[in-house]
Amino acid sequence: MSSACKKIKLHQNIKWMPILADEYMLTDFNFKKFLIASIKDKKKIAYLVNKLSDLYPICGYGPKFKRIRKSDSKLEIILGEKENLKDLPDDVKNVLDNVYEIELPVDKILTKKQFEIVSNKFWPINFHLNKYIESLLDLSFMKNESEIMKHDFYSRLALELSQATKSHSAALIVDPRSDILVASGFDQRNSHPLKHSVMHAISNVSKRQIKELKDSSENYKDPIENIFDQRSEIVEKFSKNLDKKDYLCTNYHAYLTHEPCSMCAMALVHSRVSKVFFIFRTKFGYLDTKFKLHCHPNLNHNYEVFKADNFEVDSQCKNCFIDGNLKHPDFSE
Repeated sequence: MSSACKKIKLHQNIKWMPILADEYMLTDFNFKKFLIASIKDKKKIAYLVNKLSDLYPICGYGPKFKRIRKSDSKLEIILGEKENLKDLPDDVKNVLDNVYEIELPVDKILTKKQFEIVSNKFWPINFHLNKYIESLLDLSFMKNESEIMKHDFYSRLALELSQATKSHSAALIVDPRSDILVASGFDQRNSHPLKHSVMHAISNVSKRQIKELKDSSENYKDPIENIFDQRSEIVEKFSKNLDKKDYLCTNYHAYLTHEPCSMCAMALVHSRVSKVFFIFRTKFGYLDTKFKLHCHPNLNHNYEVFKADNFEVDSQCKNCFIDGNLKHPDFSE
């Protein structure tokens, strides 16, 4: 069965915005009180650092504080957190002067911006720059033209699948390593309340892997094969062989028309998908709107999430997904 719907045209490449944990955006830090002192004798610096490191280590805080800083023409040292600090030994007191209290941030420092704020305003710290995180923050992470075109292609195809099946949402699972269209799914909640597009797509990944990798005689045919059977570019991407080493969606990308709910977001965790791209936000979305499930530290798997920031489609498609009969029941502006 060939699709009768028109190809969805993108007026420009989609601008993808990463959905990062709130900690990466933090600038309103939590503070604790520390005691600071000036060092009288510079020759005693090594002794002081070793002695205080044994008595009152400062390695358990978010920022990796340097023990000593140069302030104007004098050297200052962190003695320790005020509430934990007891009376100092006399040999330490004798080389210290001008003890005073200071508040320092104690949250983990994850970005260059946070590092600069803490180092310039409060106290010098050690910091290892994560270049990939910085590229996500400054939106320079996606410069490869072919990569941009692939994301656009599969995002458009997900919308076309939703349109062709007359469903509120659709999902594609793709192996980016070999550019294989692994499986697809569309919303079927009219027949069963749990048949969301993501659940359908993940189920179809499993069915295809059983059929192809275990030489099963199961009569499985993906929706993509039925709907776009005359589109050679799609048939070619779908007909490539899967990697036999893959477990469910390990290393795969998911392209969704809509932000998934809590059930679907957790299913993506269990399927071991590596990246998720979605176009429209939903009222109960669990990757940005209500919660950032993929950022939860206690999960045994985390994936990256990107949402479309400047998505534009032709008027026909806009009428379907934003104003028309295919508008998602939980669509959020």
